[in-house]
Amino acid sequence: MSDYDPNYVDVPVYFRLGIKTVIVNSDNKILLLQRSDKTSSPHSWDFGGGGVNKSENPVDSAIREAKEETGLNVHDLRPLMTYLDTESKDEAVIIGFTAHTNSSDVKLSWEHEAFRWLNREELNEMQLPDLHDSIRKAFLQMPF
Repeated sequence: MSDYDPNYVDVPVYFRLGIKTVIVNSDNKILLLQRSDKTSSPHSWDFGGGGVNKSENPVDSAIREAKEETGLNVHDLRPLMTYLDTESKDEAVIIGFTAHTNSSDVKLSWEHEAFRWLNREELNEMQLPDLHDSIRKAFLQMPF
């Protein structure tokens, strides 16, 4: 054990907290969203997600973000993975989830301009931002 430092001062460390959700419909198709030109990384394909509000449970955040961005009600959320986003100006810890929906009737918000329902092979071939590619890889390793 190292020696006690009488000058030690506890320095709080803060991260933003975000979520990304891989949404699967009843046909086992996976939803990808194309970001609009009003967002960062415009026109890139990505999973839905966003920031977790103060005092908000991350699962509740994932449900809220899915509804806001796609109009879909999701259920059976399961944690998939976590990673650190160091590419944005404020570092963020991102929790990836999987979720299911009984509907394929997507109603996009202003944050997205298009969507696609893909099978696993099509998802594997899509070009995603490097930052979120780890979510795809973790999802594709899951048994279906």
